[in-house]
Amino acid sequence: MFILKAFTEDLLDKNSLFKELIEYIDSRKEIIEQKIREELSEYEEEVKEVARYIIHGGKRLRGVLTLLVAETLGGSVEKSLNAAIAIEMVHSASLALDDIIDGDLFRRGKPSSWVKYGISHTVLVSNFLIPKAQLLIKIYGFEALVNVISAWLQTTVGEILDAFGDSIPLSSQYEKIIDLKTGSVFKMATYLGSKSANADEEITKIASEYGRYLGVLYQIVDDLTDILSGDPKKLESKSIKLYLEWLGARDVKNLDEILEKSSKKIIEYVDLIINKASLFPESRYKKLLILFPIFLTYALLKESGSLGLDYFYSRIYPKISFIIQ
Repeated sequence: MFILKAFTEDLLDKNSLFKELIEYIDSRKEIIEQKIREELSEYEEEVKEVARYIIHGGKRLRGVLTLLVAETLGGSVEKSLNAAIAIEMVHSASLALDDIIDGDLFRRGKPSSWVKYGISHTVLVSNFLIPKAQLLIKIYGFEALVNVISAWLQTTVGEILDAFGDSIPLSSQYEKIIDLKTGSVFKMATYLGSKSANADEEITKIASEYGRYLGVLYQIVDDLTDILSGDPKKLESKSIKLYLEWLGARDVKNLDEILEKSSKKIIEYVDLIINKASLFPESRYKKLLILFPIFLTYALLKESGSLGLDYFYSRIYPKISFIIQ
């Protein structure tokens, strides 16, 4: 049985192993927030109020990732900023609509948009944010716009399968759904980062694959974090049922089995992502791309408290520590 070791301090924070990456995320997040405010300032007050509420909060990891890929490839924040905020707009709109479908009352520590403003206002403003994002992307060319629309389509298909895809065998549902629903958004973020830096086709493909695998990793760890949280509603959700079926775990109560099988999947995807990152040209930002999946795993698990941290240190960190050091 998995035994909690009750770490008394956060070793990664103490050693500042992610210090440079955290500083990068914080600084680029601030730039993204400012640009979002500017883009919404021209609209009617009612539209601005609901849009800002929908977009407000969150880690901005997808937008930051767009900027990081662009800067790693020699691009600039200025030229990639439209792409970054477009990604955040689409992602936030998707979450607002998800909350309606799932009946979730809270998002990012506050009442969901549909609870505060009603379903009609939330749907209309979410539908406003999506074409708004597409218009921001048109500066990167027709091909980029088509690819983003395609990615949004894939994300929507993933959402539909998640809600209604009961005809798909359980054993194949989970990975297909998260690849579409979450992998597509991260792939869109890294693809646009590459396009905004005018990278060639080969590097753009590598960047897209990096993002896709990172999105899948994000969802795997996020679902594991839900299990570790012990929230009854989350434990009874369809996504957790599919996650357990995908792992081949017997029951949510068999925590040690879940953790053991999850660690293998997490390490597998971290390895895939780092291999893709290693193919990027050398730059001062490349090491941040290599650290990103490790930090993402750590940060998500940290949200579930000491149990998540203990799991990271005991089962994930020992197998990837050579990369960090």
